[in-house]
Amino acid sequence: MTKRKDLTGNTYGELEVLGYSHNDPNSRTPVWLCRCSCGTEKEIAGYALEHGHYKSCGCKRDEKRDKGLIEHIKQDAVDGTRKSALKAKLHKGNKSGHKGVSWMDSRQKWKAYIGVKGKQITLGYFESKADAIAARKAAEEKYHKPYLKTKNKSGVLIDLTGKRFNRLKVIKRAQVDKKDPHWECVCDCGEEIIVNGGALRHGYSQSCGCLGIERRREKTIVDIAGKRFGNLVAIKPVEGKSKKQGVYWLCKCDCGNEHTVLSHNLRYGMTKSCGCLRLGYTKEKVLDTLANALKVNGRMTKKEIENDKDLPSFPTIVKHLKVRKIKDVWNVVDEYMRDKD
Repeated sequence: MTKRKDLTGNTYGELEVLGYSHNDPNSRTPVWLCRCSCGTEKEIAGYALEHGHYKSCGCKRDEKRDKGLIEHIKQDAVDGTRKSALKAKLHKGNKSGHKGVSWMDSRQKWKAYIGVKGKQITLGYFESKADAIAARKAAEEKYHKPYLKTKNKSGVLIDLTGKRFNRLKVIKRAQVDKKDPHWECVCDCGEEIIVNGGALRHGYSQSCGCLGIERRREKTIVDIAGKRFGNLVAIKPVEGKSKKQGVYWLCKCDCGNEHTVLSHNLRYGMTKSCGCLRLGYTKEKVLDTLANALKVNGRMTKKEIENDKDLPSFPTIVKHLKVRKIKDVWNVVDEYMRDKD
């Protein structure tokens, strides 16, 4: 049984770990009692704390949500009227099939009404539903249309051309069939993308997606320099060459070749050599085959072969073997010696 890691006294965001509480009955992971900076105590799983899933008891999330909601309402509101409320879909409880029109049992007539700046204005009572709908549409033209045309508080569309939002630079307004203004942007990585203007101004879109990939990679990057994976020893990461799963590492194979391998493939045993292992070119097999060939000629033992400086090294043999079979080792050595002479 593995020893439980003690998190007592550690701080994670706004949370301070007071002590061990219990093990979760389902996952059997340790749960810790924590105190938030707001004073609230909460029990949280250890892995959730260490992986940054929890940074407060929930109070900071609520503050951020409320702040974002207030900012959204400010941007959405024009002269005390929210544009999103004017464009809202028909309520499922509506029986007339049109907003602002309802049947009045007390009068046995259709009532038409409209909301403006938080107040309801009665447009009249009608015998025909069609007349009530016509009255409502006329009122929408009069009261709602001016607000829907307004882009912001000044009534002018905000021009974002030439402005920069983190990695995105706005080129021009995009000609797309959408209600909100969209903008053509170019990312620092060279990728072009069309983004909603509100998403740019509020910081929801900061790149073409490359920024998020880099941030995720930074969290998951593992230093494997000097570690052995099968026949490969990791030397250093290769700059400018990466994928979503991780970075590529320059590795030295036992056969002498250098090979770049994805870190994910190394750590999970998917790549163990430069390819020589798959073909059977292990050092042990090469020396055994060569020793057997030399014994026939009554010449050298396996140890003497390894220490003989006149014979080609193991990397040289593998390099000359290429796609040939392991039994051709003696022929390769013969060719090498002839070329050398």
